Amino acid sequence: LLALCCDKSGAGAVWTDVSCGEVYFAQCSKDEMSDLIRMLSPKEVILAAPVPGFCGEVVDEERFDYWVPSENSVKYLESYKDRLDSQSLEKALETALFYLDGLYFGNFPPLRGPERWKNEDTMTLDYNTCTNLEIEKTLIGGNKEGSLLWAIDRTKTSMGRRLLSNIIKAPLKNRELILKRQETVSTFCEQLPLLDNLREKLSKIRDFERTLSRILVRRGGPREILLLTESILSVFELKETICAKKEFPFFENDPALEISPETVSGWRKRFIDEPPFNYKEGGFIVPDYSDSLFELSDLILNSKKHIAALEEKEKAATGITTLKAGFNRVFGYYFEVSKRFSEKVPPHFIRKQTTANGERYFTDELKTLEDKILNAKERLTELELKILDETVREIEKFESEIQHLAKFTAWLDTLCGFAKLAIENNYCRPEIIEDEVIEIIDGRHPVVEASIAKGSYVPAMVCIGGDRKNRFSIITGPNMGGKSTIMRMTALTVLLAQCGSFVPAKSVKTGIFDSIYTRVGASDNLAKGESTFLVEMKETASILNSATSKSLIILDEIGRGTGTYDGISLAKAIAEYIIEQI
Repeated sequence: LLALCCDKSGAGAVWTDVSCGEVYFAQCSKDEMSDLIRMLSPKEVILAAPVPGFCGEVVDEERFDYWVPSENSVKYLESYKDRLDSQSLEKALETALFYLDGLYFGNFPPLRGPERWKNEDTMTLDYNTCTNLEIEKTLIGGNKEGSLLWAIDRTKTSMGRRLLSNIIKAPLKNRELILKRQETVSTFCEQLPLLDNLREKLSKIRDFERTLSRILVRRGGPREILLLTESILSVFELKETICAKKEFPFFENDPALEISPETVSGWRKRFIDEPPFNYKEGGFIVPDYSDSLFELSDLILNSKKHIAALEEKEKAATGITTLKAGFNRVFGYYFEVSKRFSEKVPPHFIRKQTTANGERYFTDELKTLEDKILNAKERLTELELKILDETVREIEKFESEIQHLAKFTAWLDTLCGFAKLAIENNYCRPEIIEDEVIEIIDGRHPVVEASIAKGSYVPAMVCIGGDRKNRFSIITGPNMGGKSTIMRMTALTVLLAQCGSFVPAKSVKTGIFDSIYTRVGASDNLAKGESTFLVEMKETASILNSATSKSLIILDEIGRGTGTYDGISLAKAIAEYIIEQI
């Protein structure tokens, strides 16, 4: 869900994945907003007011003006509104909450505090760069297989997979943060038994981040709570293993939590191992959870035993040896006495029905027992649903801490995945330096290498930067000679290095770049009246206007969409501008 609000200062965007509680925001120009929307590919777009050139559902102004925010919305706005630094962002957040209030009737899933999409610690990757480098999907076909994410994904959990998808679109610029990730990955690589043990435990952890959301909006039942509690208990084991060691700097400041394994284990023990899918009919709480529950369960399971005991008691008291208890749908439970013993019937027996062979009676004690047995199922279901609701309310109190455990799991899974990738494919730890240089020895394109037979890739060397004269390189050669491969390999190597991952090469030394820009191949956008040449020039102009001296620029085929001499002139002028001005 993406909410947009545009004003004179620009465009404010707030978007959320409600299923896992993530909330991000960005402030940008209207031109940049189009690029952001293409990158996010939101399922729904909500506009605070009509915006020319943007499609989306415009909120009803009258309904919005008279909107009474739910308790959840009020708490969220009070807690996080200060993080937003413009009126357009505040209005976008209010628009998103207004829509969620209507969609979930005020009881929308828990949301994390909003995070800025790009900050001073992250690199800029625009839509064209993500598309041209095939970070999440391929250029042709839009498939995941053949993308960078496909080639490097070694995660075991859905939470880790989502995090990996996010961090490869937002590499770091902060050297200290990069080194923390690298050091942790390096330790995992050195301690292979520990890595295998952690990954085995991670493989058993379900997507409890999204399960939590389902539970808290009352769309999850006992089976979801079992999934949640069992996953959290596994995370506690992982957390204890990681935090007990000092070799993992990335996790060294992980805070202590109020939620404890004993608390979570207490939730788990309330439920049977295989709760029914239709929990509305009960039968999912262990009988000995409480005395009331045990008594009701006993009445349901052992009703015949209780009736037989009362029958024996009355036989002994009255001396009527032929007395027997029975039941029918019309009269309920009764005692039947043959005519031969009619004189022995005591006064507290109340006649209920006459039969050919005798009389049927009931007593106050039998009636009381009958009421208990016949109403036990309904009362048991009510009691179990009450215990379920109490459990959900208890879980709700630890909402933020469970979300933290989900985040911890995602990071652990992602960094373990980086280590597994490095071991499997012989990746090296890149050296991150302050100089503006890229030195790749025996580098390999991660996606191409994953797509061909192991060991058949011919590595390449790239050395660029270090001084002003060596900041620009031109690659020439025949068709299918590998020019595009080596260019994209360079960009992906830098991207992976700044994500904190190891990289496919014998050795790598690289500076820290503030952005990566790519312009690849020939394409058109005829629906918007843009020819191949116009698309090429627009993309190139955007790069030249945005790039800085710390940017990595990859230009694959410039001047292709026009005449030979015009194209050569354009390529020469663009190259000179990059060398002299950027």
